[in-house]
Amino acid sequence: MNILEAEDMVKGLPDQVLFQYAQNPPPQIPQYLAVSEVQRRQEMRQRFQSQQAAQQQPTVKDQIRQGG
Repeated sequence: MNILEAEDMVKGLPDQVLFQYAQNPPPQIPQYLAVSEVQRRQEMRQRFQSQQAAQQQPTVKDQIRQGG
């Protein structure tokens, strides 16, 4: 398995398996791939939460309609 195939495989793993691979990687998966995928997912979740929080704030138009 080459590095690109390993990277693609890691991207499709569930979080629980990915955490296991980060702690104790199998021979065909370099540990840094599992760790970097964990970090990538954490960053994606943080960006998503930030976007959700920004969308939940009422717009200026909505604030004016509500009287303040």
